[in-house]
Amino acid sequence: MYRLPDAYRVVVAAIDPLLVKRPMTPATAKEMRLNAKLRKKREILKTDKEMRANPGFGITIHIRRQAFGYSQRELARLVGVKASHIAYLENGRRLPSLGLLVRLAKELNVRPGKLALQAFPILTDFGVK
Repeated sequence: MYRLPDAYRVVVAAIDPLLVKRPMTPATAKEMRLNAKLRKKREILKTDKEMRANPGFGITIHIRRQAFGYSQRELARLVGVKASHIAYLENGRRLPSLGLLVRLAKELNVRPGKLALQAFPILTDFGVK
């Protein structure tokens, strides 16, 4: 690309600043990389919010667990996870794997399909009932 002499650059910059390309400095390059990372993190956070568990799932787990008289620790031991994971599921901060979903359904005497639809409401878009 042809580079304008400095005297012309000032005139062109006054008319249309987008026509004059500023030289890339290490600081500018670093700033561009950081901005790209921030944009990527924002996109991931946006998709994470869209994929959050339906609160109905956590409430169902909590109510059924209490109905059976299990503590979070006892239920966790029965299904093979840590008690903190059960707490995360109940609070909607985590989504269960398919295997965990089936084990929870078995221990809490709930249809696995019902739990799956509560945990992943998007399944209704695919005709799952």
